[in-house]
Amino acid sequence: CERRCCKSDDNGMYLFPGEDEYLNTFVHNYDIFSANTEFPLKILKCSGTCNRDIRPLSCMIFPLFPFLYEDGILKIEFDPRAKDMCPLLLQDIEELKLNPKFKKKIHKLFIKAIREKEIYDYLRFLSEELICIKKFKL
Repeated sequence: CERRCCKSDDNGMYLFPGEDEYLNTFVHNYDIFSANTEFPLKILKCSGTCNRDIRPLSCMIFPLFPFLYEDGILKIEFDPRAKDMCPLLLQDIEELKLNPKFKKKIHKLFIKAIREKEIYDYLRFLSEELICIKKFKL
């Protein structure tokens, strides 16, 4: 895929609560700005290269996202924004299968993280947005 997700000119990655403060403690080549939404979201727009040890959590778990549904159920699913750029969504190609352990680790992480109200609210808001996007991406 030649890191297509890192080369998008149009988009950035949403930062989880507190990540902007953490990431700003490092020397970096990216911009962080506020999203124009009713929920206070920050977006990181990078130059396409980064120190992979300090990249945003959204980048680390991409192309997955922790969907938090209205009933409180947490499911790790493909992020609909990855549909047109990530070959990992082509599940019929054996060589491109996502490691199931990766998905389980993300689930385990977010089961703990949603205990924090700020993370819970963040995931509920973004989950609603992404569920709407899923409905329109065929």
